[in-house]
Amino acid sequence: MRRRADHELAACRADLSALNDAIAAKAGTSDLASSTNAAKGAGQVGFNRNRPYSGNTIAAYVKQTVLTISPLMTEFAGGAPMNGVDDAAAAMRACLAYAKTTTTRYDGTCVQIMLPNGKLRLDSAHPNFADRALDITGCDHVSIHGLGMGNSTFALNGNFAALKGDDAAGTPLLGFTMKNLLILGPGRSNVNAHAIMMGGNNSCRIEDVRAWSCRTYLDYRDAWQLEVIRPRCDGQGGLACYDGLFGRDGTAGLAENVVDVQGGQIAYVERYGWRAQNPTGIKGFGTEILACGAIGVYWGDSPSGKAFKWVTYNDMIVDTCPDLVVLRAGTASYVKENQIHFKWLGYASEPLPGEGIGLDVSGMKDSAFTVDKITNVQYGVKTSGCDGIVARLGQISDYDRLLTGGVAIICENTIGSTFDVGRTRKAASSPSTVAFVESGTSNNNRITGLFGGAVNTVGADTDKTGAKVI
Repeated sequence: MRRRADHELAACRADLSALNDAIAAKAGTSDLASSTNAAKGAGQVGFNRNRPYSGNTIAAYVKQTVLTISPLMTEFAGGAPMNGVDDAAAAMRACLAYAKTTTTRYDGTCVQIMLPNGKLRLDSAHPNFADRALDITGCDHVSIHGLGMGNSTFALNGNFAALKGDDAAGTPLLGFTMKNLLILGPGRSNVNAHAIMMGGNNSCRIEDVRAWSCRTYLDYRDAWQLEVIRPRCDGQGGLACYDGLFGRDGTAGLAENVVDVQGGQIAYVERYGWRAQNPTGIKGFGTEILACGAIGVYWGDSPSGKAFKWVTYNDMIVDTCPDLVVLRAGTASYVKENQIHFKWLGYASEPLPGEGIGLDVSGMKDSAFTVDKITNVQYGVKTSGCDGIVARLGQISDYDRLLTGGVAIICENTIGSTFDVGRTRKAASSPSTVAFVESGTSNNNRITGLFGGAVNTVGADTDKTGAKVI
C-alpha cells in the first residue's frame, strides 16, 4: 500500500510540474517578469475581457478559455441591477453580444452566460428591434443557464418578446441553449409578449424553462432537432399564457419542422396547448397537456398545405379541454406515416368551441394511433376521410357524458382501416344504444373488441365479426 501511495504522489508531482511548464510556455518569460504592464501577467488583477490582451500572455490565454460570464459583471453595460425594479436588458444584451464573439458557427466554444439568483427586468426593447428585448439571431452555441425555475427570472415588462431570433432556414441558429429559469411576462393579452420566439434553428435546446403570463411559451418555425425538455407553462389565473407551444408553417419548400418535446406540462392556457401548423417530424414522449381553453393538441391544417407526416410521439396525456386532440389534413395532399401513442385522453366534455371529442382524426392515411384510456368524453374517437389507419383503443369509458346520445367511435368516410377496441362503456344514465357508427362511404374496415352498445356499419365489405356487443 505504501509503495502504491508513493507511486501516486510521484505521478501527482509530475502532473503539477508539467502544468507549471505549460503555464510558463503559454505566458513567456517577459510576461512573468512584467509586474506593471496591464496587458501582461500582473494585469490579470482586475481582468477585463474587453481589453485587447496581446501576444503569448496569460491574460490572452484566460480570455480564450474562461467558460462563464454573468450579467452582474460591470464590464457588461455596468452590470445588471438585481433589485427587481431597474432595467437589466442592456447588461443581458451586452452579454449576448460578447458571447457571440467567442465562437464561430461550427466550433462550439462559446462561453456560458450564467444568470444569478434573482429577477432581471427586461423593461426596454432592443435598440434595433422593437419586437424583442433580447435578440438571439446568430447566437450560435450561446448558452444561457439560470440557477432554477424558482431562482433566476427574466421579468418581461413590455409588449415584445423576451427572446427572439430571425435566423433564416438556410442559415439556422445552431446549438443555442437555455435552461433552469423562469420567464415572467406582462400578461397574455399582450399579443407580442412571447417568452421565446425562434426562427430557423438546428440542434437547439430549451430545458427546464418555465413561462408565466406570456402570449406563448415557445413560438417556433423551421426547426431541425429542436429539443424542448420538461417545458413548464403552467400558470393559473393571471399567470396563464395564451398558447403553449406554437409551431409555425415556416418557409415555403421546407418540409420538416422537427421538434422533440420530452416531458413537462402545458396547462391552463387560454387557447391551444400545442398548435403545430406544420407538424412533420414531431417526436418525443411523456408531455402532459391540461385544461386548455379550446384544444389540447391541434396539429395540421397547414396554411400553405404542407404535408403532415413522420410524427412519432409516445405516452402523451391530454386532459380537460373542449376537444382533446385534433389532427387535420386540411389542404395537404400527403398526410401519412404517423405513429402516435396517448396514455390518457380524459374529460373532453366542456362547452363550446369544442364537441367533446377525445381524438379527432381527418384525412389521415397509413398511420397508427394507440390510446390506452379514453374517459369522460362526449365522443371517444372520430375518423373522417381516412384510409389505412390502425386504431388500437384500450378502454373508452363514460362516453356520452352530456347524456345526449353520443357514441364511442364515429367512422365517417373511412376505408381500409382497423379498429381494435378493448372495451367501451357509456356513462351512467346515458340514453345511447350505439357504441360504433360507420357512415358515408366507409367500407373495408375491420372492427374487433367488446362494445357496450350496437356496432352499426354501412360498408358491404366491412368486417365486424370480431366485435362482441355485451
